[in-house]
Amino acid sequence: MPAEVVVYEAGNIQKVEMPYLNWTWSFKNEAQHFVDAILRDENPRTNGKDSLKDVIAMEEIYRSFTEDRKRILDF
Repeated sequence: MPAEVVVYEAGNIQKVEMPYLNWTWSFKNEAQHFVDAILRDENPRTNGKDSLKDVIAMEEIYRSFTEDRKRILDF
């Protein structure tokens, strides 16, 4: 679910904006970028090792919640 962001601008006129961007799944975007870079024979912004760390971190967060105990990641 997208986060709600409020932007405050200082100056003569104070205003509050609530920007809305098209929301998508970050892992889906990361995976699509990785595939596109490989197909274009370019280096992706993140490599497979970085992506694996992301997945491990998410799994550990889930386990920490379901097992109700702290877990330490050593990257």
